[in-house]
Amino acid sequence: MKRNGLCVEAIDPLFFRDSSSFDAGETLYLRCLFPPTPSSAYGLARGFILESLCKELNHYIYSGCKNCSNYGNCVASGIVGSPSLRDGTLQIRGPYVYRDGMCWYSAPIDLVSKNGKLYSGTVSDTPTLTDLGKLCLPSAGGEGSYISKSETHLISQRSMAAYLAGLPLSENDIVPLAKDSISTIECDTQQRHTQQNGFVTYELRTGIARDPVTNTTIEAHLYNIQLVRMMNDTRLLITIDGLDGHENELVEMACLPFGGENRLVKVYPIEYCSAPVSVTDEDVKQNRRFKLVLLNHADFDGSWLPPGLTKEQNEQGATTWSGKLNGIPVRLISAMTGKSILVGGWDIAAKKPRPLRSLVPAGSVYYFESLDTSQSVIKALHDKCIGNNTQHGLGHVAVGVW
Repeated sequence: MKRNGLCVEAIDPLFFRDSSSFDAGETLYLRCLFPPTPSSAYGLARGFILESLCKELNHYIYSGCKNCSNYGNCVASGIVGSPSLRDGTLQIRGPYVYRDGMCWYSAPIDLVSKNGKLYSGTVSDTPTLTDLGKLCLPSAGGEGSYISKSETHLISQRSMAAYLAGLPLSENDIVPLAKDSISTIECDTQQRHTQQNGFVTYELRTGIARDPVTNTTIEAHLYNIQLVRMMNDTRLLITIDGLDGHENELVEMACLPFGGENRLVKVYPIEYCSAPVSVTDEDVKQNRRFKLVLLNHADFDGSWLPPGLTKEQNEQGATTWSGKLNGIPVRLISAMTGKSILVGGWDIAAKKPRPLRSLVPAGSVYYFESLDTSQSVIKALHDKCIGNNTQHGLGHVAVGVW
């Protein structure tokens, strides 16, 4: 199926700061998040649509659509919403690394290495006593071991489809995000080593603040940041929906600031073919089991648990969680999540930071049982979003078998 997308090509090295404190003496370098968060991508998509459709851009930035002379003739406000609330019809997925005509996602956290191959993990049948009660915990099997590379490696759309279908992968199917290891060090540049087939390189920069009146440097305002430079064949992809039939009115290309320090990117619309579904409802019905893999970070109200699920005990005394996801009755058996990440952002209209939110990271895996096989799990959940702020691309999931 073809979808509308925005291709993002970097002109400069980019900077997307994480939630680390920026205080003197507390950190040597401010780390860069890459791929950037969906919140950043949503802001870029809004900017491109405003550049294409808004008739009074400066008026919108500072005053919204209130008292605009073109209010009745402009369709932009309904799509992008008010400057601060982001309450329009625009919906996105991404941003995802885009290369070789396909998306690349964070490697699933439950990949298991065994005999030179990679397999998807499973869940133990024997409950183990934990602080949450007796749980059936994720298992790598007797001879396997988790590779734990969801934060540093990507998997192609094609290989992700095979993983979701339960097929074994080659160890070459997961590719390091960075061509060097600078993203994982504090400052020791002697620790660098070269990795092949990376998508980006990281660069360390030092700057100093200047007085806007005298144009002289300000004492004690030296800072160090980490920038990301995308390889020549690497782009970012943001899929967009909710344009209300105005897709053909988008400009061919626009140069827009993206991320910190107002660094520029080229943005242009493309048609993107989403991946074919590799799992069918018949596959789910065989044993009533399926898993959800987070393709992007998810907002579950600061928790690891998707909203709408309540705690219970099954027949064997194991703790599970039951409820509905996108209208489908399910039971959560187990989960394997990465370390939560804190994201915020900058409200241009209000000129203040957005509140920090705790998100479940991309690559996390949730193991479910379907409680009603008459309903289509694939139609309700595959390539859909769960949790909060789904309009901004958070909680994008894919369905697999286990």
